[in-house]
Amino acid sequence: MENAIANGETAGESKGAHQAPEKDNDLTAGGHELPRDWLLRIVLIWSGYAVSMFAAVMGAGLLAGALALMAANPQKKLAFIIVVAAFIVGAGAFVSGLIPPDGYWLFVACVGVLAIACAWFNAPLMTLLQKGIPEDKLGRVMGLFTAMNGLAIPIGTALGGAVAEITGTPMFFTIDGVLILAIGAGIALSKNVRQLD
Repeated sequence: MENAIANGETAGESKGAHQAPEKDNDLTAGGHELPRDWLLRIVLIWSGYAVSMFAAVMGAGLLAGALALMAANPQKKLAFIIVVAAFIVGAGAFVSGLIPPDGYWLFVACVGVLAIACAWFNAPLMTLLQKGIPEDKLGRVMGLFTAMNGLAIPIGTALGGAVAEITGTPMFFTIDGVLILAIGAGIALSKNVRQLD
């Protein structure tokens, strides 16, 4: 009898031992089984939401900036608008680098301001190109300008990613902001640019 009980306990323990790994695949909370990678799934869901919000605010800011520029319809001081836009973008990037890790919504707000300023930069620049370049050369210049912009995106992304890996993302934004502010200052101090207005 004792041997049977002992054998039964041994069999039960052995059976439990075989079942344990299967149960170990799940975490149990409140009577509901959760996949072991539940935290990773939540992170991925939030990351997708965060990126979508970032893209939505960026698009809305570009649209809002373009509409505001269309409503104002500036005919003069286009170079001045470009300089102001450059300073806003630089300041926004600099501030983004100082935002604490839990300041996601503040970062999103900065992105919205940056997007509005980007619209103020691009539209006057295109107008100045069309006004200042002879009509027979405008197609070639616009083609070169478009090609340079197309190359800048992948090259800038690759270089920026490499630099951010070394410096960290916040410091990268700070450095980026300082460089853009310096470029804006150079544009503002250029006599040739001021003569465009």
